[in-house]
Amino acid sequence: MTNPTNPPLPRRLGITLSLSAMGAVVGAAAGVALTVAGNLISGYNVTPGLGVYLWNSGWFAALGAAAAPLATWTSMRAVPIWKAVTAPPITGLLTGLAAFALVPSASFVAAVGGVAAAVIALRRSHPPQGSPPALRPPQ
Repeated sequence: MTNPTNPPLPRRLGITLSLSAMGAVVGAAAGVALTVAGNLISGYNVTPGLGVYLWNSGWFAALGAAAAPLATWTSMRAVPIWKAVTAPPITGLLTGLAAFALVPSASFVAAVGGVAAAVIALRRSHPPQGSPPALRPPQ
């Protein structure tokens, strides 16, 4: 019988590559959304060129591709996959936008902090099976 929290190596590689691909897609979409929203919030009248969108979506895609499997395997093994893939980037996007509206220079740090806060919240709400009592939420 296979342990669902520790699948065999080929399956782990497949899951990791899938998580990385999903993280890249979500990261690229977040990069485009942040570029559009930042342009609207700042009131900048010149539409950014394609190069700006490609640059921002490329960096956020790389960040998502690296962060998604890392966060999922280390902190969110018991979290349903749809929550692990959607909640951190949405939270990061919202905190980044809020920070951009208030303190534009802090928007990237706020976005990363939002992602980290979502990962921590998901970890606390879905502790791994057999985790120590200190990591389980109060009943």
